Amino acid sequence: QERPIVFQPASERKPCGVLAVIQEAGQGSRFRHCVFQGGGKGPKEGVNRMGFHWTGAFNGYGGRFLLDRCRFADNPAEDAVNCKRATVRIVDCVFENNAGDALDLDFAPGAEVRGNRFAGNGNDAMDISGTAAWIYANIVHGSGDKGISVGERSFPVILRNVLRGCATGIAVKDGSSAQIGNCLLAGNAVGLDLYLKKAAFRSSGEVALKDIRFENNGRDVRQP
Repeated sequence: QERPIVFQPASERKPCGVLAVIQEAGQGSRFRHCVFQGGGKGPKEGVNRMGFHWTGAFNGYGGRFLLDRCRFADNPAEDAVNCKRATVRIVDCVFENNAGDALDLDFAPGAEVRGNRFAGNGNDAMDISGTAAWIYANIVHGSGDKGISVGERSFPVILRNVLRGCATGIAVKDGSSAQIGNCLLAGNAVGLDLYLKKAAFRSSGEVALKDIRFENNGRDVRQP
C-alpha cells in the first residue's frame, strides 16, 4: 500500500499505452495497490493489438479479474477500466477525473463492484452491458453522464449506493431489469431514467425499487 505499482507515461507530454490482459477460462489475475494514470490515446480512439480494439487504460478479457484498492486517475482513454467476457471483482478502488467512462463491463457474468469511489469522471461512472452484476456501497459524485448505466439486457442488483451531482443518477434501458435498494440519488439533473436506446431490444428498462431517497434532483424519475 505504501509502495504501489504505478502505470503512467514516461513523459508528461503524451499519454502512455494501455495494459491488456487476455485469459482463457479458468485463469485469473489479481491487481492490488496499483495506480493507472495517463493511459490510453483518448475517447473513441483506442489501441488495436492482438486482434482486439482496446478502449481502456486497463483492459481484461476472459477468465477472472480482481482489482483491489487500485486508483485510476486522469486517464484520457475512452474507459479507465474495460472488461469483457470475464468474471470481475472491483473492490475499494478510486476512479477520479478520467476523461470517459470510469468502469465499463461488457458481458461480465457475476460481476461485483463494491466499496468504490468515483469522482469527476467525464462520462459514466459505471457502464454495464449484458451483465448480471452486484453493485454495492459505491459513492459516485459528479459524473458527466450517468452514475450507473444499465443496458443491453443487464440484470444488476444495486444496493446502498450514493449518486450525487451527475447528469443522470441511474439509467436502465434496452431490455434490462434492475433491483435497486437503499440508494440515495441527490442533486442530479435526472435521478432515475428508464428508456429505450437501441430499437433491437424492443423495450425500455424495468426496475424494482425499495427504500430509495430522491433529494434535490432536477427530475426524480423519467420514464416513457
